[in-house]
Amino acid sequence: MRNLIGPPRHASNHYVLARLLENCIECECCGAMSHFKSVARKGFSIQTNVGGRVMASRRAMYMAALPNKTIRKGLRITSRCHNPNCINPDLLIQATPGQVIKMDYEKGNRCKVAVRAHLARVSREINVKLTDESVRLIREDERTGKFGAADYGITPEHFNAIKRGATRRGPNPFAGLMA
Repeated sequence: MRNLIGPPRHASNHYVLARLLENCIECECCGAMSHFKSVARKGFSIQTNVGGRVMASRRAMYMAALPNKTIRKGLRITSRCHNPNCINPDLLIQATPGQVIKMDYEKGNRCKVAVRAHLARVSREINVKLTDESVRLIREDERTGKFGAADYGITPEHFNAIKRGATRRGPNPFAGLMA
């Protein structure tokens, strides 16, 4: 049973659905037998092993219970009740990572100090505009992004992208024309 979660009416979908539900107890938020028995840690999704593939239990439940609905690229699966252990298929929705963080922050499921530190770091690193001279120096630098990015105030990923030869996007002449 390599591919345990498959297309609609796949026999394995029923197996995964039954296995997930047998590992549940009664949920305090919705009253259904959908509270996944696992220890929730702040800021981490609860994971399960599905056929040798470790994935978020909400994602596995969404794929098994709603096989006709595809998960759009870049979206995460979360619950409307914001209970980190709830995998009730009636409450599962697709959301962007930003929406998930905002909902977790409002509910108190995420550490506020860690979120503030992360947002401060990201805003500090994103707003850096490199000069052409800095880009030339980065390309000539022999260090990797892990060691050289801090000197220029950018992320290691951005540093490595410049070293690979990624170019800047030019200005869009049609921006603002509502074309």
